Amino acid sequence: MTPGNSGGPPTGATIGAEPPDGRTLIADDFPAGTHSLKVREVAHVFGAPSDRARYIGKIMGGTRVAWRRVVAPDVDESRSSHRPPRCAAWVEILPNGWLCKTLLVPSPEEPKGVRQPVVKVGQPTPDDYFKVMVDDTKAFKSEDDVRADVVDKLVSTKVMLVGTSVVHVDDTPYLKTDHGLIEAASLAKFWPSDFEGIVLAAHPAVAFPFAWVFFERGARKAPVYAVPDSSGGPVRAASRREIVSFGEEQNGFVHIGDGEWVERKYVRVARLTAPPPGVTESAQWIDVDRDEQVLVAYQGTKPVFVTLVSTGGRKDPTPLATYQVRAKAATTPMDGDPSIPNHYEVSAVPWAVRFAKGFFIHGAYWHDGFGGARSHGCVNVSPKDAAFLFDWIAPPVPDGWSEVEVPLGSGAVVRIRDREHPTPPLFDYSREEPWNVALAQ
Repeated sequence: MTPGNSGGPPTGATIGAEPPDGRTLIADDFPAGTHSLKVREVAHVFGAPSDRARYIGKIMGGTRVAWRRVVAPDVDESRSSHRPPRCAAWVEILPNGWLCKTLLVPSPEEPKGVRQPVVKVGQPTPDDYFKVMVDDTKAFKSEDDVRADVVDKLVSTKVMLVGTSVVHVDDTPYLKTDHGLIEAASLAKFWPSDFEGIVLAAHPAVAFPFAWVFFERGARKAPVYAVPDSSGGPVRAASRREIVSFGEEQNGFVHIGDGEWVERKYVRVARLTAPPPGVTESAQWIDVDRDEQVLVAYQGTKPVFVTLVSTGGRKDPTPLATYQVRAKAATTPMDGDPSIPNHYEVSAVPWAVRFAKGFFIHGAYWHDGFGGARSHGCVNVSPKDAAFLFDWIAPPVPDGWSEVEVPLGSGAVVRIRDREHPTPPLFDYSREEPWNVALAQ
């Protein structure tokens, strides 16, 4: 049989294509009428037909892919490692990458993948999330373990987890979570923020500079004065995240409208800025102003999107530098230093765009403080903003894939700056260990 399938290759298949690196091309032996290959389980996709290659993404089980060709493993590689190859045949899938043939099942259905993360209609996030309210809360593996008090692990109040459904064990409600069964009374549900930034194509009247009024939820509203002086009393109170013009500054006040002044500490200013050196007219890049807690996404010199963010707080400030996007993950777990007792653990962080090891622009479902610095170093954005940026930032994540890696030099620029460091240096990626290289051991 020729590569592809005997009943006609799927879209994009290359009949008679030369195998890479002179490897032997293998007949695919898939049944007649095979129109796609279904992925058995979640798997890493490699950039070359070798389990020593760098992985370029992650694909979900159940995804049906088209393919181009099947090749034999590298014989020289097997000899050098003194072991038989783990994979007897490699399949080049579309749109790109390689999977071991054992991970694929022939299917008569057309190629199809489900866009990740999966979000139910009307929901702002992919999952329901909960905070642990009591330290040393018990987590169990099963209902029988609950009855026998066989504890799988203890979780702290620094754990945020995904919950799916409630079960009753002897009339006591327990929540099924990604940490096990936990008594519902020990958990509190998060209600993610509905804040969203501005897609400028849909709001052409927006004029820079402008500002958001910012104060923490529950704090008193920002008083607005008729003059840049508070002695005469306020004329009104500005609403949280009210959008205002940004004019003259005087005596610690900002002119935000006709006969209206507000203290400078209450505003977060969005300004346009020049791109970093080397950014072309068509290139995507992102500017994060750490002083103002404002993010502006650009296409060359044209602003595309603007929003409020939460960068790292005083203990863990987001490092100033000019970065590149290195990966995108539909969801990813995050945690703190495991050597620290009761370190934080956050489940299924959605729409995560990595620009350095341990640093992401991502959705935050656990707070609504966008406009104030409060993260552990990442750039927090609201779930709606995270979804927009995840889709906008190249490269796209193929349907059915949950992660893509971005080669160094091809990702969008992410500049983290402040007023004292308006043009921070390029981040040195040679300092990062090759942590995403598949281990051959």
